Amino acid sequence: MGGYASIALSKLLNFDIVVAISPQHSIDEEFDSRWRNYADRINFKYRISRDSVKQNCNFFIIYDDKDLDELHVRRLLDVLPISYTQLIKLPFTGHPSSHYLSEVGLIKNLVIQIANKGSLDDFNFFANKKLSKTYLYNFSQNLFKRSRLSWALSTINSSILIDGEVAVFHAHKSRVLEKMGSINEAIIFIKNAIMLDPDNPHNCHHLNFLMSKGD
Repeated sequence: MGGYASIALSKLLNFDIVVAISPQHSIDEEFDSRWRNYADRINFKYRISRDSVKQNCNFFIIYDDKDLDELHVRRLLDVLPISYTQLIKLPFTGHPSSHYLSEVGLIKNLVIQIANKGSLDDFNFFANKKLSKTYLYNFSQNLFKRSRLSWALSTINSSILIDGEVAVFHAHKSRVLEKMGSINEAIIFIKNAIMLDPDNPHNCHHLNFLMSKGD
């Protein structure tokens, strides 16, 4: 929760610059259940509010605007100083977007440029996006939702070429193949996902579904 903490404590610690990657407004929001198990065990002492945010601090907010993080950023904009806040939208980079930035080798350069120039206006975030398995996976999911199945398949294949040991990549490819009517191939890839993540009940359930459909 570094992004959250840096914003929530910006006034207390008298920050001049905050670089927050995929920050959350809070982890007990009604619209976002991703962190509920953590939130239920925390006694919150520091909340992000207008009183806790330093109003003349420069905030760089880097996030995926196609993710639930977009809703968190909207909440943050209610308390952040608008004239001191720069939003950097990185669609299809997921949560946290730092995974993407790491995969394309930009985290160090990003921080150096902010330190030297105080701006990211001319920073190229997407020159090497095809090298990011995270970006390709998230983009494939988006294509799948829009029924662009051939492109979704091609894109998830690129993710698997970069790293074939990620179970969710194989599970997603299985669902694309199923939607395309290639049930036997879909079975192969959901089995790959199970081998890589044998404790995931969703993959086992989907395999049973595919086997019954294949019959």
